[in-house]
Amino acid sequence: MNREVLKTMTLFSLFTLCIILTVQLMLGLSANGEAKDAQADATIEVMDISSIFSPQSYVVSFGGGSYTRNYSAVNGQIWAKASEDLKTYLEEQAIVQVEEDDWIAASAEKSIRFQMPFQMTINMMKSLLYVDVDQPSVDQLSIDTLMIVSNDRNRLYLGSERAGLYYVLTSSAEIANYEPFIDAIDQSNVVEHHQMDALFGSARQLESVGQEVVVNNDIYPRTAPILDGIYVLPEVDVFGDEMGPKSFANKAFGRSVDFVKRMNDIDGSILYMYGYGERALVLGANGTIEYREQIMTTDQADKISFDSGLIQSMTQIERFGGIPTTLYLSDYQASKEGESIKQVYDFSYRMEYVPVYFEDALSLNAIRVEFVDGKFQRIRRNIRRYREKLPLSSIGEPLTFNEVLGANANAFLAQYRLDKNIDATVDNKVVEQELLNDMKHIQSAYYKQENLGFLIPVWVVDIADTRYYIKMHTGDTLKKVTRRIENGLE
Repeated sequence: MNREVLKTMTLFSLFTLCIILTVQLMLGLSANGEAKDAQADATIEVMDISSIFSPQSYVVSFGGGSYTRNYSAVNGQIWAKASEDLKTYLEEQAIVQVEEDDWIAASAEKSIRFQMPFQMTINMMKSLLYVDVDQPSVDQLSIDTLMIVSNDRNRLYLGSERAGLYYVLTSSAEIANYEPFIDAIDQSNVVEHHQMDALFGSARQLESVGQEVVVNNDIYPRTAPILDGIYVLPEVDVFGDEMGPKSFANKAFGRSVDFVKRMNDIDGSILYMYGYGERALVLGANGTIEYREQIMTTDQADKISFDSGLIQSMTQIERFGGIPTTLYLSDYQASKEGESIKQVYDFSYRMEYVPVYFEDALSLNAIRVEFVDGKFQRIRRNIRRYREKLPLSSIGEPLTFNEVLGANANAFLAQYRLDKNIDATVDNKVVEQELLNDMKHIQSAYYKQENLGFLIPVWVVDIADTRYYIKMHTGDTLKKVTRRIENGLE
């Protein structure tokens, strides 16, 4: 009898212990979930979106018709001051439109033009700089350039050089003194540039035959920069240590992989899929990282605000590998796709102070984050880490842009006629002048081809609606893309 009682008591104790442990586990899981939620909220709260607001390029005027497009460490110091000045002036809301002649005259003085990566509204700039002041009459103005003139300490210039519209922000507060920066750059070894219209006189020649044009105030390089190639490494190597892919799988799905299937593609790419495809992670053989989530469709199209989407984008970027120190917002699009609203944030980064682009079917930029109807859908990441220099002697001497222009003249003209729908009867000499007047943003950059383990120097140039990526040491066009003109929905 005592033995039966003992067995009963033992079974009851075990049952009670199971209940206690189950409750503790449930509470632990709940607490862990709450901790993760709190951690996610904290991450969103500390994301500083101003840190990824950066110009695409810096055009420095030394006065007297001499310019350069600067690529050096001092750019970061200049922008730190300029963004603070811009924030102060946007808060005061004093803005007036000025004539094109005023803009051109100011840009010929000692000045710095900050050319933005894409056409952004003043409202976007305010969001990026945490300016909480509404001014409906100007918030939707589209801007691609900020200009600071060294001897004009109470005005900032904003413009859309593409549209030929220019504005001045005024304030009683003086801007920082930028002349020491300009003088220091002038004393360094820079590539000499001159104003496009001063070199080619395209606007004057077109006006002489009765055409009304906007003067091309952009600048043209007289020589080529000395840029080595750069050997680079992918962030994930599917052919290497298994810990690399597993680490990214843990970031996507957590450490519990009971419902995660792994599949290997014929090219070596790895696919992790949760459940029936509700979430998926693809680690490409080429080093790309792509994570996507299925979105339940709704009857009502919705969207998130520009800044909220940017914060969520940065959170996803941090989640899958971290935020590179030179990362910047390089494009934003919001558009209707069927019954849905799609928002796309593109990000690029710099290596050796020079922008990096990729031969990629989805995007030339390093990172793309997509939202559909206000919900996160996908992140695609294509970052390369610096390994070592590839000497210039290994890739050849760079061609000047003048040499590139001569070698590609026929191809440029043919594409320009298509872009502008120019009749075949129009004389080539007239079309050439129009093309030169429409040539903008000639920049140095690095380019990653799919089949190469290093970055090569390229010329990047916009001609009308087409952007070209041209090998700097051969003049060959690696890629041409149609540029997006408007941002669509903000």
